[in-house]
Amino acid sequence: MQEGEIVRYLAVAHGHSIVVDVRRVEGVPGVLRTITIHQDNTVTIEFDRAVAYAEGDSEGWGPKYIGRYASLSAVIESLERYLGCRAASWTNYTATPFVVEEVDEAFDAEAAHAHFVELIRGRKLQLPEGASYCFGDAYWDHIERFGEYREELAFEEQEARWKD
Repeated sequence: MQEGEIVRYLAVAHGHSIVVDVRRVEGVPGVLRTITIHQDNTVTIEFDRAVAYAEGDSEGWGPKYIGRYASLSAVIESLERYLGCRAASWTNYTATPFVVEEVDEAFDAEAAHAHFVELIRGRKLQLPEGASYCFGDAYWDHIERFGEYREELAFEEQEARWKD
């Protein structure tokens, strides 16, 4: 994929974004990782059930990271290093969705959840360099900060975000 295609999708695609990588998560059957570039030079890295992806209905089941970069070229350079390949070899999964075979048959929600909790508590999940990544929701942020979800803090934190 050329940078021009990325720029075009960011300008005209629904959501002003382009999905540049989708792959199965090793050791977690039934879960996919997607990497999406957005028009505002943010990148989202999401872990979700394969069935949700296949049905076009992200459930927000797993962790979602959001990183903000200074420019599109910084996004591309960072993702090239992270993915280990040049942008020219990326696939535009917005135009041609990833084909999920045997959707979700081996998915074990409890085991998958435990896997991500362990990675996040130990801060072992590798993310692209060049941006500070934060979680897209309080649940996984709490897992990282406190080792557990603290429902009593979620409402207060949400109110603070709305004031900003």
